[in-house]
Amino acid sequence: MKTGEIYWVNLDPTIGDEIKKRRPVVVLNGGHDKHLKLAIVVPITAWNLYWEENPFFVSLEPSSKNGLQKKSVVELFSDSGH
Repeated sequence: MKTGEIYWVNLDPTIGDEIKKRRPVVVLNGGHDKHLKLAIVVPITAWNLYWEENPFFVSLEPSSKNGLQKKSVVELFSDSGH
């Protein structure tokens, strides 16, 4: 796994409000074989115009390289009230 790669994962079981289904995630840190055997990933969700001016949402355009079918977004900040 490398930073920026997109994978499909099964997010069940989950904790909190996370959706329990198979969905794409983007790799933030793929870990290291010797030191950290844990990948840090962020779920990808469908784009919403509401997020356009929010700096904590990063949009992803669909392409044959990333395999996404529609404009999507990753949320890089969340609070307990969201």
